Amino acid sequence: MAASVRLGETPKAPIQRTDASKTRPLISFETPKASPWVVPLPAGAVRKLLLGFQPSSMDDRYFVYTDGPNSDGEIVVHVHRSWTGLAVADVTIKVSCGADGKPDIDGDGSRITRIVYDASQTTWDNEMLGLANLDTAKGFAMHVLGDWVFGIRFSKPIWNDVDARFRNATKDYMRYLEALEEEEESRNA
Repeated sequence: MAASVRLGETPKAPIQRTDASKTRPLISFETPKASPWVVPLPAGAVRKLLLGFQPSSMDDRYFVYTDGPNSDGEIVVHVHRSWTGLAVADVTIKVSCGADGKPDIDGDGSRITRIVYDASQTTWDNEMLGLANLDTAKGFAMHVLGDWVFGIRFSKPIWNDVDARFRNATKDYMRYLEALEEEEESRNA
């Protein structure tokens, strides 16, 4: 099991692949929505992601496991909340192939090709995650794959764009919560 990771620390990779059956029941998307998303991955990222992440304490907010690679060289990275098992995002990765035509998990050229997230605002509200939109889903996925869990370094232009959109979506969510609170207060007045 991976040790708990604190802000600014690099997470320790598990020794063997994380198994989805060894955690609490996982909750699928209520209203899945898929979107293309092209993000190149640095060399070595696929190997880290394949191992997944098994939380070891309440501080570890995410559980991550993978399926694949399949015969087409695709891997699906499943990101769930560790406490509730709620699906946050499924990220599809196309693994580059080596000279032999087989997936090369250590090679350059692998990339994220798609993201699936839950478009149900009720689901996101229950977890206090944010607005159920593409920018929020990409932000969570990028942060979990990047600085929150795996320590993968994405190119600055991609990181900056996704992070800025995520921050704006978070501000929109705070306004949404304030409006809900005002609505509740007016009903109770």
